[in-house]
Amino acid sequence: MSAKSLLLSAALGLSAGLALISVSACGPSADGEMLDEGFVLKQPRLDSVAPTALTLGEKVKVLGSDFVLPEQGSMALLLSGIYTDSDGATHDFEGEIQLEVENASVAEFAFEEIFFHPNRDKIGTFRGTASLVSRAPARDDLDSMQELWSSERDTDLRVEPSVYVSRLRSADADNCAYVTSATNANQNIELGFRALGFGEASPDRPWTVRLSFVSPEVSVRYVVPDAFDFWPINGPLDDTVSTLVGDGTHRVEFNVDSGDNIVIDPTRTARRVRVSPPVSIGQDQYSEVVLGSLLAGAATEGGKSTANFVVEIITDDGRTLRRLVTMDVWSEIEISQWDGAEKVAERYQPTAVSGCIPGGEIGRILNYSEGESITRERSIDIKWNAQASTSLGFQIGISSTNVSSEQGWSQSFGVDVTEGISSSSHTDQSITVQLLPGFFGMSYRQLERLERDVDVIYHNACGQSGVVGQAQLTNWNFAFDVAQGKTCPPPSNLPPAEIF
Repeated sequence: MSAKSLLLSAALGLSAGLALISVSACGPSADGEMLDEGFVLKQPRLDSVAPTALTLGEKVKVLGSDFVLPEQGSMALLLSGIYTDSDGATHDFEGEIQLEVENASVAEFAFEEIFFHPNRDKIGTFRGTASLVSRAPARDDLDSMQELWSSERDTDLRVEPSVYVSRLRSADADNCAYVTSATNANQNIELGFRALGFGEASPDRPWTVRLSFVSPEVSVRYVVPDAFDFWPINGPLDDTVSTLVGDGTHRVEFNVDSGDNIVIDPTRTARRVRVSPPVSIGQDQYSEVVLGSLLAGAATEGGKSTANFVVEIITDDGRTLRRLVTMDVWSEIEISQWDGAEKVAERYQPTAVSGCIPGGEIGRILNYSEGESITRERSIDIKWNAQASTSLGFQIGISSTNVSSEQGWSQSFGVDVTEGISSSSHTDQSITVQLLPGFFGMSYRQLERLERDVDVIYHNACGQSGVVGQAQLTNWNFAFDVAQGKTCPPPSNLPPAEIF
């Protein structure tokens, strides 16, 4: 089977986090607009894949020319060949890797799993061919795709010893996948990793494991050693036997004397660690403590921050593995930013706001004037999507009570949502009419109800996100008119009442 015939997502079954592997037919562009009429899909050329020595967690660059840009289509790298693992076993591999295109000559993908191997856990060497495919909607039928393929190139890729992330998820949620890309603020984190290609630790040949992090990206609490003879601790930890680490970079270190899989989860296991810098708890200073909690820090209001961990594994003979592990930390509720579109929802009947003023025998100049101004208050209403909410575990009426506290509405909608709108503040005092002799003039005011919509996005503890509703701001506008006519009152020039 040639690489060009592959549709491989089901066969490969890759877990979340790998920027792969099947190509879904994308629309004309990311925002659904039609293709530029001058766009022509070109045959791509593949020059190289670099580096050829791969380590888990790094970005792999694909270099060439005539790459299709994201707003025009999509690109994938196709690999076909044989993977020989570190035990000498061989595995046929054919795969299609979705690429992130930077420009017409450079694309990349994240190497998050050893997808060459059925169990994803053996280093080794891939030898085979690589080619590129560019895809874009067909100009005469946007529901079908046109494809152009590069020539194949012989390619060798070697997977080096690496840190494999086996756990990265909320320890507080029961149904999360083992590895997730994100969680919510203040969730306990379960972090696990394996050293691939290093064999296993043993009492005679122990490993040293180091975990570095930055506070307050991550909220960590240390506990005095031997303060408790049971674990986990129910309830808050007293400041006399524990301390929350201060802002800055911190490192914990411990030894492993068996296996190759390390899991850090203070909600289940009391792990004694050496810390740098030392910490003061009560009246004493400690360089060895128990890891009491490992929590995601706070997210920016209505947005996200990122928790960063640097994992190092050092063998007794000095070999070292290092990997940066990142996890997005979201507020549970995110309110998207208003896109600038404001629609008229209702137009009310024009209202006379002045008496009937005669032009007299010689005419006169009449300026707009209000006898009494009126005020309308802005308000916010949320329309929930029950189906989307249920699929994400968002409980309308329970979870939604946090919405008002999670987001600055004025920032999202671009106006002070608590501000009342007065007709006097909208009045254009330059509205004037030259009344003709024998005619009558009158001032009119018309109220318009406007609406601004933004999405309400829910992020659950397992890193899944979706739009669960729309927040609607009711805004107000006033239009004004000075009308004249031969009869009193003269009819307004403003449009009639209408609901849109």
